[in-house]
Amino acid sequence: FAISGALCAAVSHAILTPLEVVKTKVQMEPEANVVDVVKETFSMGPTALFRGIGPTAAGFFVGGSMSFGLTELFRRLFAETVGPSNAVLYEVPIVISASIAAVIFACIGVVPFEAVRIKLQSDDNFADGLVGGFQRLSEENGLVGFYEGLGAILFKEIPFALCKFAVFDAACSQIYDRYPAAREALTTALIVSVIGGAISGAVSAIVSHPADTVLTTLYSGGEGGGDGTGDNENDVDRSDLLAAVRRITDERGVQGLFAGLVPRMIFAASLLALEFLLYDYLKVLLGVSPDDLGQYLDVLGTFDDDADETISTLVSPYNINPTSVQLFRSKS
Repeated sequence: FAISGALCAAVSHAILTPLEVVKTKVQMEPEANVVDVVKETFSMGPTALFRGIGPTAAGFFVGGSMSFGLTELFRRLFAETVGPSNAVLYEVPIVISASIAAVIFACIGVVPFEAVRIKLQSDDNFADGLVGGFQRLSEENGLVGFYEGLGAILFKEIPFALCKFAVFDAACSQIYDRYPAAREALTTALIVSVIGGAISGAVSAIVSHPADTVLTTLYSGGEGGGDGTGDNENDVDRSDLLAAVRRITDERGVQGLFAGLVPRMIFAASLLALEFLLYDYLKVLLGVSPDDLGQYLDVLGTFDDDADETISTLVSPYNINPTSVQLFRSKS
């Protein structure tokens, strides 16, 4: 799960870097037209649209492994803690709790890379790439400076993660309820993942966008952001999120918190559609297939009641709680 999550997050974020660049520039200049921003960026050369791809890919390789891997881990741990019957009854709260726990760890891994990415995309003269960006940010703010925006990124990523997994699960469940045959083939299952990912991405973008605007403003040193030290009247301390929100709303109005929402919705919908597509496909390639799990349960459902030892042996490679299988058999 962790390897699948790392690869899908890194690849999908890297591919969609141009949308992230446009979104970041629109947030810095909310009065600017998206088309004008794209034209301006292209005028600096096509490679300008992929500025920041280094920290983006590296950061989300780390964050993706933690986000997807730990979400699956915590989801199983929480389900085993409450017991099989409660795990079914409280599936959504378990998914949400697992997502929150995982995203906290993921943010710790991602935030230094995000700091460099925002600097690179908002200031064309900041540095040449990942290594240069890390060196300059370290020289200017020290190692602690990489984590000054941790509160802001948690403020952004927690609501995003809540929607990301909860809405995805809900959307896919609704589709499978209406079209049960979609589970039968890998192609249709992947199509469902794409649709569910796109829906969850759009919703997640709306819910978390104000925090994303605050994060961009704080790290970019743009309007209301300064250098993040809080040393002058035009500067906002990165640790003071409420002050940053007040500054943005005072200067731009409430709508300023939603600057760049449309490109970010497109970005997030594309991102999660691609992420979940790659995630599910990679799980199949790595032998972590829902079809394999279904076949195991179908076989186990035919066992006699005295086959507990056989159940434990067969399910061990899949980290399945034998008690859950016994509950399945009792309902079969």
